[in-house]
Amino acid sequence: MLDSIASGVAAMCFISFILLIPPFLWHCRCKNVPVICLLVWLMFLDLNGFINVVIWGGDNFYQAWDGKGWCDVTALLEVGSNVGKICAITALALNLYMILSAKNPEYTQNTSWKKLVIDLSICLITPIFIMSTSFIVQISRYDIIKYSGCMMIFSETDATIGLQYIWGVIWSVPALILCSLTLVTFFQKRKDANDILLCTNSGLNLKRFARLLIFCILVIIAMVPIATYHFYQKASGEVAKFVWSEVHSWAWGLPLYLDYGMLPLYSRFINFALSVITFLLFGLGADAVEMYREILAKCYIKLPSKNVKENAVVYEPNEMKTLTNKSNFSDNSPLSNAPTMHEFESRYASVLAEFDIAESPQAGPSSPPGAKKVGLPAAYDTQLQELMRDRAKSGDFSFKFEVRQV
Repeated sequence: MLDSIASGVAAMCFISFILLIPPFLWHCRCKNVPVICLLVWLMFLDLNGFINVVIWGGDNFYQAWDGKGWCDVTALLEVGSNVGKICAITALALNLYMILSAKNPEYTQNTSWKKLVIDLSICLITPIFIMSTSFIVQISRYDIIKYSGCMMIFSETDATIGLQYIWGVIWSVPALILCSLTLVTFFQKRKDANDILLCTNSGLNLKRFARLLIFCILVIIAMVPIATYHFYQKASGEVAKFVWSEVHSWAWGLPLYLDYGMLPLYSRFINFALSVITFLLFGLGADAVEMYREILAKCYIKLPSKNVKENAVVYEPNEMKTLTNKSNFSDNSPLSNAPTMHEFESRYASVLAEFDIAESPQAGPSSPPGAKKVGLPAAYDTQLQELMRDRAKSGDFSFKFEVRQV
């Protein structure tokens, strides 16, 4: 039976996992490898935290399942996730800086193999190395902590500092430098940032770039101080010399059941905060809402479009216009001053009147005697009107007046 603390932690981890699903799907569409790696780590930690607290969150947790097999895998992945999150945010900061500096166009494209290899190398090589070498400095196979579940316990030796604790600090330095450079470059080029993002084919606009930069800064603020403090705490304490026989004793394979209260749960609260921030930044934007609509449409659930009236085009016999008080294009767009169908018809009629060309080949009864008018066949005029209306419906229509006087 779970106590109140375990129930609260389980609910928090489950909500965190659900909140990360929409941003994860969106970044998979955008092929943003660093953010995908970071979200995978966070989703794993949230799901693993939920399962562990359900199994080992009661007062009799020491009588629960011993976790063989499950703990061997999840505890190892949790060790890699600690530095994996910092590596992923370093790769994201590098991507943002390269896009904004526009020094290497090949690197800024999501379809570039060079960019993919660099991103995966930064995000995965160090975590894989840490997980591969953790066996060397483990003093036990794993231990089971109340509320936290499976956890690896490392020896207090110099080898542990070199193989485990130092990597978070090492990757914190380039993460801070790249994030700072990106922030400074963004403010220096803020007037041209939108044009740079468009020219580099990065798939980002100014809002998306700003959200990624804010996300990068917040994750660094959360992760770097923890990694630095953890390394300082371990390095400043008593550090013994590594001896294999002392670390891997006869009791190495026996898991211990320990109760440290809520102290080990600080990482769960940090992951929960990061999950909420991620959802607020990437799960509530216009792009995410459009993705929700597409998913619901595939499930045969149709929602009314919020901007249907703003973008509706109404056709009338004498008028073609968009129901909005503002132009749908920027001031610099060549279509911002494009005439409506009604304005075009007025210009067409005024040009005919200026050159004294009648709309019919027959002169009217009020025509002054001796006036010479060049008639435009009615069939041609009708065909031209129909052509103009058909082209205007498609949205791509340009016109040119050419009047010849015989």
